[in-house]
Amino acid sequence: MDSLFQKIFIDLLKNRSCAKVLLLSNHKTIREPRIMPRIEAETATGPVAFEAAPERKLVLALEDAGIDILHRCGGNAKCTTCRVEILAGDPGEIGDAERNRLAMETGLAENVRLSCQVHVIDDLKVRVINQASVRAMDAGPRPVDE
Repeated sequence: MDSLFQKIFIDLLKNRSCAKVLLLSNHKTIREPRIMPRIEAETATGPVAFEAAPERKLVLALEDAGIDILHRCGGNAKCTTCRVEILAGDPGEIGDAERNRLAMETGLAENVRLSCQVHVIDDLKVRVINQASVRAMDAGPRPVDE
């Protein structure tokens, strides 16, 4: 019976089914191999698409893809220069530090997030709001990769 479940699981993987976990009859769990989330970023110079490692900070994924996003506080949720507009996808839960910092600003849309506080867990489409080349300033210290 187990081989039937394993065959079904393999077929699901080949078809990129939305199934993430399959519980086998003998109570073993097989997890789907992580697929790299795809990020689509709207930038001042046009769209940029790339894959990001799961759980990577969005600000670092953007920067490593060649996007000169600002991050003046070094990724500590002390400023809002790394903010992005989430156009599609799941950026995950917002933490207290990010929520509190965004609450200090007025006129921000509900889909604005700090890219230094977002860990990539899903495909995302974002609009980068502040870029060093557009603002004619240094991006700031590189955020720490946690």
